[in-house]
Amino acid sequence: MHYYKNHYETKKLTEEEIHEQLKSTFKRPKALQDMPLILTPEYLFPTPQQVRRQLPVIKSRLEAWKLRAKEEDELLRIERRFIPFVEIYIPDTPQGKEFFTIAKAIGEIPMQVQVKLKNENQGYWLKTNHYFDQARGVLFAHKLLGVIPNPLEEHGLFSQYLPETSIRNLELITNVDLAEYQLIKEGEKYIRQMVEPNIDDTFKNNPLELFVSIQKQAFLDTWNLGPACPEPISSETKWLSIEEQEDFLNKRIRLLEQNPWMEQTKKPESQQNKNKQEQGTYQQQNQEYLKFLENYQWYGNFILALRPRHWEFGELWDKYTQALKAAKTAYIDDLYWQTGQPYKAKEISVGEQPHHKRKTRKRQRVQGVVDILGYIHWQWT
Repeated sequence: MHYYKNHYETKKLTEEEIHEQLKSTFKRPKALQDMPLILTPEYLFPTPQQVRRQLPVIKSRLEAWKLRAKEEDELLRIERRFIPFVEIYIPDTPQGKEFFTIAKAIGEIPMQVQVKLKNENQGYWLKTNHYFDQARGVLFAHKLLGVIPNPLEEHGLFSQYLPETSIRNLELITNVDLAEYQLIKEGEKYIRQMVEPNIDDTFKNNPLELFVSIQKQAFLDTWNLGPACPEPISSETKWLSIEEQEDFLNKRIRLLEQNPWMEQTKKPESQQNKNKQEQGTYQQQNQEYLKFLENYQWYGNFILALRPRHWEFGELWDKYTQALKAAKTAYIDDLYWQTGQPYKAKEISVGEQPHHKRKTRKRQRVQGVVDILGYIHWQWT
């Protein structure tokens, strides 16, 4: 890195020019990255992007974003010279401004939830979630309003800059988001009846604010159960496999649907007792689920208000539960956390090709690193 830094700086290049030179020298990976939203006068859209970036109205907005992005890096203890990004140009129209508001509200969730970082790995994790939610906000706003070209199309924005796994997860999770938002809109009167007279400013204006509040709460729970979890994992405690996490989510979805599961009858009695002890009867699990919802603030209010009368919402309710089923693996993080540090599942080769690998139950420490272009990666320690 020092060679390129000195080589380019001897030519008296600006930071932006040095960054462009590095991007032409090193291959730009497909990775999650910042997606600043730039409200743009409609007459500028035919202008080539490189020219558009230099126009005063656009350049000033990009520079303001870069300043905020640097401040966020400092807040998250991330040290890097360059911040990778792809700007999203949005028409500066009434509908474009609505798109901007919605996408930004979702995209900024990780940065608005107040958490206390203990190490730089937690900062890297939070920033990559910030990247994901920015793309998630853009896709959600597009599905709701259109306004910009479909970022999911074959040669669209996402395929140019993001890895396939991220694109798949974005589509699955955003389908859940949209179904949830539509349910909130349709069932708004029931939700209001449940929360009043304790309603606060969160839900006074529109359903989007409740939706965003639910997502903030979900993110905070993910933080508390992952990076911020203070409990060490003892030698007797096993890591939950992806399959076990999927089973847990399946159970929650069936409870949401009020769809009792059948008791196991064909297994040996000892195995039946073990399954019953681990899983519990539907009635037991349902009672625990209701207690969980009662303590889960906004999401709990949303589900408790609509679940007993889900038949009233027909296709909307079915669409929500089906989207949840399809997206369950997208919610499972690749990282496992122990005493504030990240681990990943070790892999073993199962074929001759390098990509023929299978994840095991063993976990190994990883750490976040920043490459010369500013991209965040996780590597084995």
